[in-house]
Amino acid sequence: MIEMNKELHGILGQRPITIEELTKAQKNKTLALPGSWETLDAVRSSIGEIVRFGLPDDYYITYPGKIHALSVNDLANAAQKVVHPDQLVWVVVGDRVRIEPGLRDLGWGAIHLLDADGAPAR
Repeated sequence: MIEMNKELHGILGQRPITIEELTKAQKNKTLALPGSWETLDAVRSSIGEIVRFGLPDDYYITYPGKIHALSVNDLANAAQKVVHPDQLVWVVVGDRVRIEPGLRDLGWGAIHLLDADGAPAR
């Protein structure tokens, strides 16, 4: 949690996205596209996404160009709009006896304990 919090705060200023990270993400998002339609079910699923989300018919044709057109500055601007690490709700699952003291030591806010059914726990 501490490392994730550090990364989220860092992307907003102290450690913004680098050109190397952007290039790697662009490759990962676009080079895998052809292999994502190897089965009839995968093609059906992609068509379903186009319909469900109201995307243009040429969405997957134009997608790689749009991804490669993004700049580090575009991502920094987007991060400022959508990354709000101080507004996160953390959901932590595990052995309460081992985890709870460390969570309380962080002092990040109220801790609400729930049982396996989602009901308040004691």
